[in-house]
Amino acid sequence: MVIDCFSPRALADFYAGLLDMPKRELDTSERVVITRTDGRLPTLAFQHAQFPAPRWPDPAYPQQVHLDLHVPAADEPSLQSARALAGSLGAIELQPGPHHHVYADPAAHPFCL
Repeated sequence: MVIDCFSPRALADFYAGLLDMPKRELDTSERVVITRTDGRLPTLAFQHAQFPAPRWPDPAYPQQVHLDLHVPAADEPSLQSARALAGSLGAIELQPGPHHHVYADPAAHPFCL
């Protein structure tokens, strides 16, 4: 999966921490590719692009990608831990919900936990 963004290295740092994907297969100012250290899929790529930032849920500023991230053993402590990690990495909570929580990553792409 390739995610367009203004700063590939900054967004790669965010998702590497959030998804435990610390290995960089490629690291340039134009494109960064991250993976897990055990080689399991998927890999994520972040590519430099300039465009108006999304403003979820405003259709005038549409999202370029929306990730739904499964929290393992979705019990309350796991969810709270995932929410705390996302916040500590710079995610902004956009909409809390009973079964998922919508956040924006540092490039304003929405994602759900």
